[in-house]
Order: sequence, then structure tokens, then C-alpha cells
Amino acid sequence: MSPCSQQSSLNGADNSEPLPAEDVRRLLQQCTIHQGELEAQNSELRRVRQQLERFRDRYVHLYDFAPLGYVTLDEDGYVQEINLAGARMLSVQRDSLIGYPFVDYVAEADQPAFLDHVRRCVQQHEEVTSEVTLQTNGGRTIAVQLHSVPTEDDDQQPDSEENRQTTFCKTAVTDITQRKLAERQLRALNETLEQRVAERAAELHRRATQLRVLTLQLTQIEQRERRRLAQILQDRLQQLLIAARISLSGLEVQLGEQPPQQSVARVQRFLEQAIAESQTLTVELSPPVLYEAGLAAGLEWLAHHMQRDGRLLVHVQADRQAEPAEESVRGFLFEAVRELLANVAKHAHVDQASVTMARDGQSHVCIEVHDTGVGFDPADLRSREATVGGAFGLFGVRERLEVLGGSLQIISAPSQGTRIVMRAPLQQQSLHEAREPSVVTSEPADVAPEPRPIHSAAVAGVIRVLLADDHSVIRHGLAELLQRQPGIEVVGEAADGEEAVALARKTRPDVILMDVIMPKLDGVEATRQIKSRFPETRIIALSMYDEGEMPAAMYDAGVARYLSKAVAPELLVAAVLDQGE
Repeated sequence: MSPCSQQSSLNGADNSEPLPAEDVRRLLQQCTIHQGELEAQNSELRRVRQQLERFRDRYVHLYDFAPLGYVTLDEDGYVQEINLAGARMLSVQRDSLIGYPFVDYVAEADQPAFLDHVRRCVQQHEEVTSEVTLQTNGGRTIAVQLHSVPTEDDDQQPDSEENRQTTFCKTAVTDITQRKLAERQLRALNETLEQRVAERAAELHRRATQLRVLTLQLTQIEQRERRRLAQILQDRLQQLLIAARISLSGLEVQLGEQPPQQSVARVQRFLEQAIAESQTLTVELSPPVLYEAGLAAGLEWLAHHMQRDGRLLVHVQADRQAEPAEESVRGFLFEAVRELLANVAKHAHVDQASVTMARDGQSHVCIEVHDTGVGFDPADLRSREATVGGAFGLFGVRERLEVLGGSLQIISAPSQGTRIVMRAPLQQQSLHEAREPSVVTSEPADVAPEPRPIHSAAVAGVIRVLLADDHSVIRHGLAELLQRQPGIEVVGEAADGEEAVALARKTRPDVILMDVIMPKLDGVEATRQIKSRFPETRIIALSMYDEGEMPAAMYDAGVARYLSKAVAPELLVAAVLDQGE
């Protein structure tokens, strides 16, 4: 009890004696002090209240006019509170939203996701973020991001001393319509860029494919031109030179010891030199064995050719099961090996090298050129390209192999020798190329006479000869040469292998002069068929070339002699007359 209360109580008592004046003054002073404290406390309370009201006003202002919408939802998704910004997003008066289901303003497709969002926040007490589309009261749609946190409020029941806590979903609503629009525009731009990149990549791929096709076609054209020139030399020029030489031989015999004989002999020497030079040029341009017997035989011929010229001893191991199917690939690999071996002969300072050809898996052929010479640093290869590369330099070989679908590996070091490994596909299945045009070589009208008639009867003691060659000028020259010889009769002329077999059955000749390379049926097969039927018939093979596998193949088929067409006419006549061979 305060002193003032005590004084009032004392003064109200009938039987009490009055307090001393001193006590009264003391009590009055205490009352005055307490009254001042109360007034000070009331003043502080008013100040705090005013400050709280200012803070509340600021909060309300920030809450209502923030750039985000704020909404408080109960566990069923009904609006408990919403700021002005949130109401303006929905184009609705704020008061009309209180107690209204917020889900009604969510696009139908997003309503399940929204309800799950509220459930997770309220029931599982999770902080949840998701994106939905809202439909405003004016029919406009906006994309928003919802960021919700669970909040618990004490709910005092009026007639109960217990407090019940209620969890609400406090949600910040952010308008992300412009961001979504920018994202869509960015995606569209990315798709456009990706499409452009894809189109550019497709264009580059198409151009690369075109380049590959053009490069391969260039290789084929190069090989075809080489072969065409070689065939022109072999099928026309050389045949004409040989026919002229045969005719001059007969003229020389007719002239006897007369002075013109020396001129004829000189012309013969010139013709012999021209034939030899044309044969050499033919071989250098395109060795016939490469196209007649394959790459393996071509490599063996190349080794024999380089050894004969004294340039290099080459050891060849070639698997004939590793032959590339494409003629252009065979021609390219042959030229590459020839150039690599020429480099060995020039720069490796050795007198021998090795070449191996084998299958690499089921789809590639592997060719390795190896020497034990001075070697080099592959890093310095570009600076050496001008001196060791030529038209088939290592970089050029690598690029052309890559175009064909193959590869090139260089293994070398100074004083360690060199290995060059080439891989190429056995087949080129991705390129649809036109069939190679056949080379047509027409015979001069004033030189190529009609075939001579077949003699039906044989004269006793006369050697009956059948001529088989696809060049009419050669047949005509041989016929004139042999018909001038006593004891020799030409009984027929065949322009291809099939005709040779047929005429052999009809005329039963004693000797057949058989060209090795002929259409329809080559000399090997024609010889085999004739010898199986008429083993007593003596067959002499004639060819422009006496190297490679052809002589062995003809001997295996049953020929008695293998002669070059450029052989001296008297030696050819002697071979026909020599029955003991």
C-alpha cells in the first residue's frame, strides 16, 4: 500500500490519533514523486505508441506499395491478407479478395501445382518456390513466381485459456511475365541460331562431301588418263611400229645385198629404239600389270623394275586377299608406293627396302614401306616437303588417303630408319560414280586391212600357223612375214580369245602365235582351253611386256615360248620353225 493510501486510511479511522505533521509531509512528498513517475511513464508510453504508429504506417506503405504482391493463405488456399500490389495484379479490390479462394485466379492447367504448393508449405512446413500463370479479373494472363514460407500465428480462443497455433502460407508474388517473354525470345533466338549452325554444318558437310567426291574423281581421272595414254601407246603407236619393223624386215630380205639394205637396217634400228622408248613410257605412265593382275602383282613388278634399273632392291610381301576393289584406289596406292621407294633411293642412303601389303581388319588394306636408312624427324617434314614430296609428297598422300577414308602414319627418327604406313578402304561404297568409259582405239583405215582368209587345207610338211591378236596391223604384219617363209602357212587370224579357241578347233594348227592380252578371253585362258583339247598344238605367247606374273601364267597354261612382240623378226620365225621347243 502506498504512503498516500496509508494516510487516507489513517485519517479515516475514528479512534486513531492524528499522524504527526512530519509524517504527513513525508507521505505527501512520496505521493508527489510517484505522481511524477506515473506522468513520465505515460509520456513514454505515448511516445512509444506514436513511434509504433509511424513504423506501422511505414510497414503498411511498404507492404501495400511494394513492387511485389504479398498474400497470406490458409491451408485451403483462401486469402487471409493481401497487399495492394497483389490486388492490383489481379485487377480486383483488396477487400473483395479477403476470404476468397486464390486458386480461382490460377490458370486451370496450373491449379494442381498451386494447391500442391500450398499444401507443402502449410502441412509440411517447407519453403516452396514455383511458377504459375494467373488470370486477372480483366482476362489478362500474367506469369508469376510464388515464393512461400510457413508462418505460425497464436489464435486465442475467447472462452478458453488454451492457445491454438495456426500455420499460414506467407507468399511473395513476383510478376515474371517480361522475364518469360525474354526467355521465349532467347529460346527462339537460340533455336534460330542452332538452325543456322545446323544449316551451316550441313552446308560444310555437303561441301566436304563434294570435295571428297571431286578429289576422288580427280584421282580417277588422273589414273584414267595415264591408262588412256598408255593404251594409246601400246594399242596404236607400238603396234604400228612393230608392224612397220616386220614389214621392213621382209623388205630387207627382198633387197638382198643391194645398197638400200643399209638404209633399211638403219630404219629398223630407229624403229627398235622407238618401240623401246614407247614401251618405257607406257610402263612409266601406267604399268599394264597393275590393271591386269592387281595391286599385289603391280608391287612385285615395281620391285623387279627398280632392281633391274639398279636403283633399289625391294622385298615385297603382298597378300592378294587385300586387293582394293576400286581401280582408282589401286592406282593411287601404287603411285604412292613408287614415289616413297624413289624417296628411299634418293635420300635414305640404303640399297634396299621392304614393302608389305596385308588386310587391316575386314574393311581396310594396310601397306607399309620400310627402310633402315638415315631417317628424319617427322616434325621437320613440312620443311622437307619440297625436296622429298613431289606430286605425291607425304602430306599430299595423307590428305588424299583421308579423302578416300584412310590414313597415313609416319614412324621415323634420325639414324633410325623410316616406316610409312598407309591404310585405305577396300571398297568405296559411299560414292556413286559413273562407269569408266571404255577406251576405243580405231585403226587407221590405210593400214588395217581386212582379216586374211582361212586356209582350209594343210600342205604336207608345212607348219600351219594360227595368229591370235586383237590388233589387225600386228596380225597383217605377222602374216606377211610368215607367208614369205618357205614351209610356213598361215591358216587363220583371230581378233580375240574366243575366236582363237573356235578357229583352233576348226583349223587344227600346228603353231599358234597367241597375244597375252585380248578381249572376251585373255591369252592365258584361251591357251588353257586349247591345250586341254589339243595338247599337241604348240603355242607361242606374244606380249609387249615380258615382266611380272604374265610369263609364269602363260607357261602354266601350256605355252612353249614367251616372246616380246618387239623381238627381232628372224627370232620369231625361228621360234615358229623350231618344232623341238
